[in-house]
Formats: sequence, structure tokens, C-alpha cells
Amino acid sequence: IEPSAFASRPAVELDEAQWDDACERTIRAAFVLLQQAHAVVRDGGRVVVVLPTVAATGVAGLVPLCTAVESVRVMAKAVARRWGARGVTVNTIEVDLDTFVRGDDPGAVEVPSVPVLGQPSLTERDGVADLLDLLDLLAAPGADGLTGALLVADRGTVLQP
Repeated sequence: IEPSAFASRPAVELDEAQWDDACERTIRAAFVLLQQAHAVVRDGGRVVVVLPTVAATGVAGLVPLCTAVESVRVMAKAVARRWGARGVTVNTIEVDLDTFVRGDDPGAVEVPSVPVLGQPSLTERDGVADLLDLLDLLAAPGADGLTGALLVADRGTVLQP
């Protein structure tokens, strides 16, 4: 995700070039990345797309980020349906914004404040550990029948259907 997508500002203040930089560039990059994955993932392989949960609740000042995240999530579902004929599963894991950004250069992106609806349902644990556990689950042979799914690893903050 482009760093400019994390800048909180009203969507009406963005011109076309700023929108492209903060939103559409990420969507195009995900499209190219999935095309490249298709070329290298062998039949029966696994693809997991990791995104932040920010789009699940929506944040007024982060419209480009929310739009890019939701677009990539829908794209992952579409390729899951198409790649299923090859036995390739494509699933999405969404994590809280802090966990999502932690893997990048810590100084590259200032993580915006995202309102949370209540406390997490589960006790506190490292979000990266939760993500790694879900990646192990999706890589297991028993996950052959799971594709196009959205798993949310945020300790029950966004209880998405």
C-alpha cells in the first residue's frame, strides 16, 4: 500500500493525481502482483493476501486506503474463483492497522489513528503471532477446501460476518 494512502484527509480535497497516488496505484500493484503469483504458483498452491481491517469499519479521513483495501479484497475473491480449477486457493487475512504496517520500514509510514468500536473480545496478544498462526492454518493440507475466504485476526475488534 502506498504511503500516501495513510495520510488522513477529506476525500473532497484530493485531486485526480492524489487519488491515483493514494488509492489506484495500490490497486494496480496488487493486480500485477496477482498476475505474477499466477505465473509462479504451481497447481495446488496457496496464495494469501494480507490487508488491514480498516476498510471493514471505514474511516472518513482514509477513504483512499479503505477503497484500495476493499478493492484488493474483492480482487482476491475473484481470482480465488478462477484459480480454483488449478487447485490454487486464494484467501485473505485482515489484521489491525498497526500489525499491518509493522512489517514495513517503521519510519516510512505514520500509522493514522483508527477509531475502534469497543475493546477486543479476546485477550491481548501479538498481532503478528496471530497472523503467522493463520498462515500456518491456510498452508495445512486440511485447508484444501477453503478459498475466497476472509479471515480477520484482530482479537475480535471488528466482528465481521
